[in-house]
Order: sequence, then structure tokens, then C-alpha cells
Amino acid sequence: MVQKIEEVQGLRCPIQLVLGSEDDRVNTWAFQSFLPAAMKYKKRVDVHLYPDVGHAFHRPNWEGHNSEAARDAWAKTLEFLSSFR
Repeated sequence: MVQKIEEVQGLRCPIQLVLGSEDDRVNTWAFQSFLPAAMKYKKRVDVHLYPDVGHAFHRPNWEGHNSEAARDAWAKTLEFLSSFR
């Protein structure tokens, strides 16, 4: 994760964000800091926001696990990665 928002300028690869709408840990950073900086420095960002899921929704055996969102997020991740072969 980018520790200092100024580091966004030096990123040299596309970024994918997979976010749960109820994730208070990451969303504030993503929407208020990272994405504005990515736009400023014209970085390619692929963003997927899943409604009604929280942090680590992809984690099996966790109370916040959401299998439908996890399957969709994984498919989007594989698609994103396969576009760089």
C-alpha cells in the first residue's frame, strides 16, 4: 500500500482496487487520498466497489465473508491480471 500519497506519482503499473462499501479501514484512504492523487498523476486505476460488504469479504470462514462478491472480485482480478500478459 502507498504509505505517503506523494508516492503515487512514482507508480509505474496499473492498480486494481477491490473495495467493500462498508470497509471503514480502506475506503476513506482510497476515496479521499489515493484516487484523487491517481487522477492528478494520470494513473490507470481499475476500481470495483461491492455494496454491503466489509473489509476482507473475500476471506473464507470469516463472519463478513461474502461468497458472491468474492467470486466476482476474483474473476475481475484474474481478468485484470490477464490483460498484462
